[in-house]
Amino acid sequence: MVLSTNADLSDPVIDVTGPRTTSYRPPVNLRPNTTYHLRVTAVNGAGSRRAENAPSPSPPVR
Repeated sequence: MVLSTNADLSDPVIDVTGPRTTSYRPPVNLRPNTTYHLRVTAVNGAGSRRAENAPSPSPPVR
């Protein structure tokens, strides 16, 4: 999972690989009224795949 304030995901705030969970709590405080861009990649025995048309985080990160 990569979380950045940049649409191209450069200079990530969070760059995490390997969590085995259906939820995630960031280890850093996110700034209010800030737009964050997220990319999630799922990995299993068949390989990996980036999420497409993924829903927005709930609650939205703003």
